[in-house]
Amino acid sequence: MRAFSEDSDLAIMLGFDADPTERDVRRMIRREARDRAAGEVARLAIADGADDRFLGLALLHTFVWRHARADCGFMVVPDARRGGVALEALGLLVKWAFAGLGLARVGMTTLPTNGPTQALAERAGFVREGVLRSYALERGERRDNVVFGAVAGDPAWA
Repeated sequence: MRAFSEDSDLAIMLGFDADPTERDVRRMIRREARDRAAGEVARLAIADGADDRFLGLALLHTFVWRHARADCGFMVVPDARRGGVALEALGLLVKWAFAGLGLARVGMTTLPTNGPTQALAERAGFVREGVLRSYALERGERRDNVVFGAVAGDPAWA
């Protein structure tokens, strides 16, 4: 909740239709085990190695098991940004998706205005694949999304 209160754009960048409440976040945490067991989503906390402080969240979602693919996302609390935390978490998440879950592809989408996430995706080894026009309905507006892809055989993920 602190991350959302400290960054008014975070919920928008994550595609939430409304700013989450504490009740929404608690509900998500309670559903985690069920969602993971059903193969629907895997949310993983990003924690500081020294003091276990919460730094953010990395997740796999929108699984299509028949095609061995999922999408990923992340968020980092404002005071932990620009220190490499997201890059490391994203790399670990995607490598786990390939080696641990047997996925062949992991995608990521972001808004065209989200330059930092686009740059991070490319630094991590994702390939920019294009723009999905009018891809998502968010907060009552159609929005384009830039799509990135990572494929298990790509050198970045070996």
